[in-house]
Amino acid sequence: MNAIELVALTRRFDEVLAVDHLDLVVAGGTIFGLLGPNGAGKSTTIKMLTTLLPPTSGSASVAGFDVAKDAAAVRRHIGYVPQLLSADGQLNEDLALGTQVTVRANAHVTKFLRRRPPTYFYRILSAKLRDNL
Repeated sequence: MNAIELVALTRRFDEVLAVDHLDLVVAGGTIFGLLGPNGAGKSTTIKMLTTLLPPTSGSASVAGFDVAKDAAAVRRHIGYVPQLLSADGQLNEDLALGTQVTVRANAHVTKFLRRRPPTYFYRILSAKLRDNL
């Protein structure tokens, strides 16, 4: 079974074509990476594969499950730790994690954030916005 199968995967943001008919097959058990310059569509592709962003057209399956039709099954079969946590120095300081965020720390913070209800984030963001106005 293939781990990932993309057929003409496309994502548009209004007039901007972020991912243009991407075809890709990654065999099960393979380690792979997406490399390219800024704006090449790497992050957008990952967001579609992790069901965080729907494709505009084309199809994508992860672990045999369609990302658009069976997002819950895809999420049960993948792990995803966003780069933001390791790239944002201020967040590192806020979390007292120092300048080098480990995989374990990233996983811990992601697990913590995913278990919070949407109202948790709304309260925090509302307070931050009030404080900065």
